[in-house]
Amino acid sequence: MAERESKMNVQHKYSVSRFANLLGLSRRTIYRWIEKGIIEPPKKTVTGIPYYTNEDLAKYESLKETVE
Repeated sequence: MAERESKMNVQHKYSVSRFANLLGLSRRTIYRWIEKGIIEPPKKTVTGIPYYTNEDLAKYESLKETVE
């Protein structure tokens, strides 16, 4: 059981495109929302690649219904 719980706590990194797809939005919508201050810009890896996490996904999933 502890192994299953630890797998559930793994932090996934999603590209902006994948993040948008998981939310059912376009990549362009994500960048518009960033510009408008609706959502935070993605975090970046040490090499500068932008990403969102499963925490971000949970945080913004409900926002989708309120903004649209």
